Amino acid sequence: MKEPKLRTLVHKKISFAGKIPQTAPDCFIAPNCFLIGNVILKKNSSIWFGATLRGDTDLCQIGEGSAIMEQCYVENSIIGDQTMISHGAIIHKSQIGNSVLVGIGARIINGAKVGDNCLIGAGALILPNTEIPPNSIVIEKGKIIRKTTDNDLKYIQESVQEVQRKAKMLKEILQRQTG
Repeated sequence: MKEPKLRTLVHKKISFAGKIPQTAPDCFIAPNCFLIGNVILKKNSSIWFGATLRGDTDLCQIGEGSAIMEQCYVENSIIGDQTMISHGAIIHKSQIGNSVLVGIGARIINGAKVGDNCLIGAGALILPNTEIPPNSIVIEKGKIIRKTTDNDLKYIQESVQEVQRKAKMLKEILQRQTG
């Protein structure tokens, strides 16, 4: 079956305060995303359907190989390399380390810092100015339940790699369909 041509699906890059979003050429950016202001997407990162990234008062940077999944909102935050922000999460004025998996619907807000190699559980809330040490698993209201294991780190790595694989496939499909 022949793939239909899609002509109207495009992501939006919006200049704000003289800053224009910058994206590496190999990024996957889903058609209905918004990139606003001082946003930098590094090599092999992916921004999925319905996500909004805003850099209006500070830098919003997505690290190499990192993924911002569907319906996420990321404002004035730094996301490390090989990190996945799962569906519907909100990252507001915070820093997320390398090789982190932020679960579905988690909220990390206002000056919070998450160290490298962490798992943040679905629906977790990391309160303002909280610092989560590297290699932590966090649930609920910032409760650290244990250190990450080798199996946890393997899960994070495999999850990120699977999203990278799918992003590459979708980018190719969308390029064919939009001609």
